[in-house]
Amino acid sequence: MRRVVVFLLLAAALAAAGYKVAFMVCDPQNRWEDALAYFYNEPRFYWVAYYNCVYMTPDPYEFSKQDVIIVGGSLGYHDPNLFGDRLADYVDQGGKVVVETGGIVYSPDYDGIGGRWRSDGYSPYPCDDF
Repeated sequence: MRRVVVFLLLAAALAAAGYKVAFMVCDPQNRWEDALAYFYNEPRFYWVAYYNCVYMTPDPYEFSKQDVIIVGGSLGYHDPNLFGDRLADYVDQGGKVVVETGGIVYSPDYDGIGGRWRSDGYSPYPCDDF
């Protein structure tokens, strides 16, 4: 429920501008269904996409066409280092990222977001391997 409230507040701020938003998460879609339902049904959003990054890493074009990317989840990213590199490239090009807590931890045993996202300090929540 808390996740839904946070996303609803975020959605209100983003929707005013007609943003293109992508959920690039590591969870089954049903774990995000409340947040997605709000975004899909809000007519002020121009584009809403969902990518389950457990099974694939979106290509750079998929990153570049988004105004905001929401990352997180409780499962591991398909290629955590490649995803982190692409996410850092996206930020370098002016992209905005919203990080749900599941996207902040990285270790060899838990495939959170790695690569440049972690090594170059892009993560808003620096954490050591555990």
